[in-house]
Amino acid sequence: MKRKMRTMVALLVAGGLISAGGAFGQTNDGVPYVTVRKSESKKVRLYTQAPVEMAIIDADGTTLYRGDVKAKLAGVTVLNLTNLPDGHYYLTATNNDFWTSQGLTVQNDQVRVDAQNTTTLVKPTLIPYGKNKFEIAMPGTQTLNVALYDESNALVFNETYQKGDVHRFDLNKLPSGNYTFVVGPDSKQFTEQIAVQR
Repeated sequence: MKRKMRTMVALLVAGGLISAGGAFGQTNDGVPYVTVRKSESKKVRLYTQAPVEMAIIDADGTTLYRGDVKAKLAGVTVLNLTNLPDGHYYLTATNNDFWTSQGLTVQNDQVRVDAQNTTTLVKPTLIPYGKNKFEIAMPGTQTLNVALYDESNALVFNETYQKGDVHRFDLNKLPSGNYTFVVGPDSKQFTEQIAVQR
């Protein structure tokens, strides 16, 4: 535990986030994406077109570093991983439009970006198909959690679906008001506000 704490402190102090401008692509649905590339021996470059919350997570799921890339800094951010011991790590970047995780391996004073170990989730699409009826489309996920909360943040509905299940919701039995869908796999939950009207 002390070693992990030292690593986290070292990342915070010596990590030195350095930013420079740049423009980068988008996914097919217009959502800005994040790309991670090796820079120097134990540094990586995080390319993003939008503000994101980023984190470095070890193989046990412990968050070693968490920080924000602000809108004015979006472009290139250099991460110095010098104080990380050999092992496997994940660099995650997220906002309410997407979540991405990139695997990294640190070995012998080098960092390798694991190109085959990348996961990206795009915010699900909430499609109305009738009055107070919605379908949720979130391709590419094996398991999808769906929860619905009312205006007082009370849980109205909670269900887990498997890939291929139809995610349709008829909310006509609910009282009028504003509701919040919380949707996504365990790794990332997206929120969407809807109004039930009579």
